[in-house]
Amino acid sequence: MESLDDVFAALHPLLARHADALNIVKDEPGDLQVQTRKLGPSGTAMSFGAVKLRAESVRFQLMPVHSHPAVIEHLSEELRSRMRGGGTFELTPQALTPDLLAELSALVDGALDRYRSDGLA
Repeated sequence: MESLDDVFAALHPLLARHADALNIVKDEPGDLQVQTRKLGPSGTAMSFGAVKLRAESVRFQLMPVHSHPAVIEHLSEELRSRMRGGGTFELTPQALTPDLLAELSALVDGALDRYRSDGLA
């Protein structure tokens, strides 16, 4: 990866590809936000994830990491070191390797499966 725009472009499809199961509520340059279609316990749609371009990194947020911590039981140390709390990973062009991208992709799929099994998606 050469730029933060490249990082955003690589992470965007990890969430956008699930548009059949999730609602894309914002999809603008540098900002993708997705929510569940089913309503959560509070009666509103729940945030599932987001990709946000920042000045020095791209933040990849995946709410099931926060609400269902079991989805990260087998997370690699490399990806775990990118965690910043609240289900957020901070990534830079130097940090986002093909292996990390593949691991994030599998994490999104597993998290969506978990939400589905809990009736949340």
